[in-house]
Amino acid sequence: PPMVPRGTHAGPIVSMASSPARRVVATCGGNDKELKIWSYPAEDGMDQPVAFASEMSVKVSTFERPRSMAMHPFGFQVAVIMEDTLRVFHITTQQATRILFDLPLKHPGSVAYSNSGDLLAVTSSNDVILVDPWKGILVRMFSGSGGHLSFVNQVSFSADDKMLLSCSAAPSGAI
Repeated sequence: PPMVPRGTHAGPIVSMASSPARRVVATCGGNDKELKIWSYPAEDGMDQPVAFASEMSVKVSTFERPRSMAMHPFGFQVAVIMEDTLRVFHITTQQATRILFDLPLKHPGSVAYSNSGDLLAVTSSNDVILVDPWKGILVRMFSGSGGHLSFVNQVSFSADDKMLLSCSAAPSGAI
């Protein structure tokens, strides 16, 4: 039997995210194309022989490699960026975890949940897209004039969720 139930990643981990509300960490493997959820103990349980436990493992895709990911603040959703898709998983148990929705995108790069969990921001080429993570519907798209002139490589929400920050690559890097 394996030392770690549900195994470890076969190759590099391309992204990792955690939830402030649950004691879990999500990881995505680039070679094995798997999303794994790991639980970790409270501080008083860190001296246990098996402090970290693999709670679940699901295949993100059969052919697309994951690039980046974000975990919902409540820990029950994980958004994974692949080559041309944003895939959002509803995370519960190994048997009940499922794909909540797929959003086809041109050159997705970064993804982030708002701190309240009400919004999901994802980049697509020079654009930033806001999505309702529970319904899978477009809330707003920031593109065109006044936006980024080059590939948007990161999005982040301010602590109070009143601002969505994005930055783009050279030669016209902007915030």
